[in-house]
Amino acid sequence: LFPEKDEKGRVDETITPYPVRHLSAKVDKSRNRMRKDKLTWQEYESIINFFSKDPMMQCYIVIHFECLARPQELCYLRLADCELNENYAVVHITEHGKEGPKKLLVIDSYPYFMKWYELHPFKGKDAFLFVNEHGNQFNPGAANKKIHLAKQRLGIKKPITNYSLKRSGVTLRRQRGDSDTVIQHIAGWTSTKQLKTYDLTAQDDIFKIELAKRGIIKDPQYKKYQPKTKKCLFCNTDNGFAQEVCMTCKRPLDREKIQQGKGELQAIEQFFSHPEMEWLFKTVRKLDRILKPENEV
Repeated sequence: LFPEKDEKGRVDETITPYPVRHLSAKVDKSRNRMRKDKLTWQEYESIINFFSKDPMMQCYIVIHFECLARPQELCYLRLADCELNENYAVVHITEHGKEGPKKLLVIDSYPYFMKWYELHPFKGKDAFLFVNEHGNQFNPGAANKKIHLAKQRLGIKKPITNYSLKRSGVTLRRQRGDSDTVIQHIAGWTSTKQLKTYDLTAQDDIFKIELAKRGIIKDPQYKKYQPKTKKCLFCNTDNGFAQEVCMTCKRPLDREKIQQGKGELQAIEQFFSHPEMEWLFKTVRKLDRILKPENEV
């Protein structure tokens, strides 16, 4: 609450006026809420397949997701900005880039990119890469409407927008082990500070990855994290990833089969512990003792 001083050590009330001196520029993190627009890989694939008859929208979504570009940057791309190679493409952002000119490396999205490039209604180099059905420049608002329609038809109850694709792309790269520096250069950022904003990795995701690494869960989404060897829970022997029975103790390695075996064992024990079964076993023993001397004679 004390007044600030200028470079010569004199009190200067104009730097921070007294009425607002008690306010803090720090954001209260306890008021932050978790974003609910993170896409799973299955949801992402379903949205792409939804636009199977709209190759322009497919290309827009996959480049958005892979290259971590901004909607405005994609909408101002022109055919002249595309540099085609045999198995990949390099797209040059020459205007409306927030960080200035940069490049987008299209690798995983290359098939969708080439499909739209070949079907593009205009062949002039000055034509926009993404155009609407009237041949005019595509815009982020129109993309949001199409994405909203897709999520309604697919039953995805998440507030998905253009930026959801970018956030989900950053999150997927973090989860698969891409370094912060790689993500920074893919997105064209000047530093890695933006990762805090775009990374939607939750604590639950880390828990599932750790469980998948130990072979406790078998979710296809975390298949790449599963161990390449199977450790026996009974004798701790390392077995091949395709083994179903332990090479040492011959017990099953699959946790589900172990639980199934325990359930069958419990059912057998309950069956033999039934009063009628106990009476039957006692009767058989008595008959065995009675008949045994005769057989020996």
